[in-house]
Amino acid sequence: ISAILAENLHRLDYESTGIELPEEVSLRHYIQLSTEQVKMIRELLHEWTLTLVNKTDDQKLDSWELSSASSIMQKEAQIASGFVYTPDGDTKWLNYNPKLQCFQGVIEEIGSEKFIVWCMFKAEVVLVQKFLEDKGYTISLHEEEEDKQVLITTIPKNYQGRNWQTFRHAIFFSITSNYEHYFQSKGRTHRQGSKHPT
Repeated sequence: ISAILAENLHRLDYESTGIELPEEVSLRHYIQLSTEQVKMIRELLHEWTLTLVNKTDDQKLDSWELSSASSIMQKEAQIASGFVYTPDGDTKWLNYNPKLQCFQGVIEEIGSEKFIVWCMFKAEVVLVQKFLEDKGYTISLHEEEEDKQVLITTIPKNYQGRNWQTFRHAIFFSITSNYEHYFQSKGRTHRQGSKHPT
């Protein structure tokens, strides 16, 4: 409910000031995880399930187990993006990344227009940057540069306080579980001063 209210209040605020924004269109693309990704996620969930199954009926989830559930969601998101951070701080890259295949199709649809790629993890920034540079795109990281076609940034770093309405397209390579951060990130391109649908 708070998410719906936040989105509608945002629109009402613009309507009450007489400011008209161009249309905002959201498209979702679904990917089929690779066999390797599915196996890794199943193993991750199996390990966490074993810790819950071994509890007695009178035991409750402690804060470690709840934070462990949150970290499992983070690991799942990493795996879906084609990498995983290891316990020793390294990044393990997966052999095949279906998300990049989908991303390829999206950027082909955009053509030569400027776009932002939103990521949740630093490893995603590295992955997307290399992928786009290999395709000949000019890239800026975290700050808009007029002569660059693509801005790659992270949601935690730039979800608020930025005016990037010169970009017509925003691609979320991954999203945050925090709706407010997601909503604010979307609003960086769709705001007062926007001249084109986003």
